[in-house]
Amino acid sequence: MELRIIDTADFNPIFERITKDFPRNERPGRGTFRRRLYAGKWECVGLFEEKTLMAYAVLSVNLPSAYSFLLYLAVDAAGRGKGTGTQMLQQLKERYGDTKGLIIEVEDPAAAKTEEDREIRERRIRFYERAGYQRLPVKYWLVGQPMHLMYCGEQPPENIQKVVWEAYSVPEKAPLRRRFFCVKE
Repeated sequence: MELRIIDTADFNPIFERITKDFPRNERPGRGTFRRRLYAGKWECVGLFEEKTLMAYAVLSVNLPSAYSFLLYLAVDAAGRGKGTGTQMLQQLKERYGDTKGLIIEVEDPAAAKTEEDREIRERRIRFYERAGYQRLPVKYWLVGQPMHLMYCGEQPPENIQKVVWEAYSVPEKAPLRRRFFCVKE
């Protein structure tokens, strides 16, 4: 399989996939998403088997802190359980290996509303751990949702809150900053 940039010309089909894979409260609107892609703040990459998109990821890139932030990762149903997600993470590490590291956010299993959801969240964390990611020692809320931040790379960030704000393009004086909150454990 080959990792390729998904061109901004393919914005509409990939955004339609994202709307199916992620609930509305976990993604920005079409206009915000498009602006961040076109401005080069976000990058969308796909893992292709010939012409078939098997997985995709959206990352916040070119951050002043020199980290990359994995915002969205989804594997097509046809690729699940076949190593597609693992291959995608490996190729992301290779592509973004010149940054200080990759940071991801994962839902906190303790905040799950059902046992099934808790199990899915725990499996997701184990998946990232097997790929070499480790939890950062912070409590993190994204728009009121308790999350974990995980990291893989050269060195963990000293100021993770700043990296989160950079990843989401939150201006320094914006009241929105309170919605993105990190506290050391």
